Amino acid sequence: MSSQVEKQTDSNQFISEMYFALQEFEMEASIKQELHQQKLGKIEQVRREMSWEQEQCRLQLEKIRSRCVSGGRGWGWWYMD
Repeated sequence: MSSQVEKQTDSNQFISEMYFALQEFEMEASIKQELHQQKLGKIEQVRREMSWEQEQCRLQLEKIRSRCVSGGRGWGWWYMD
């Protein structure tokens, strides 16, 4: 029975040595700030790309609309009669 208690005690000691303090997992403030800045940079890049894409779509739509109006046949200008 005492060997069982010793094994349990050894096991508990091993487990307690395996636990890490929460502070050991916290990121340094400088690294955290750098990652935050990188994230903000990526967000801004995506916004610029989406804005560019939106402008391209707007110009394409404007071009299509002007062709439809100048064709004199309304939206169905591309259909053959």
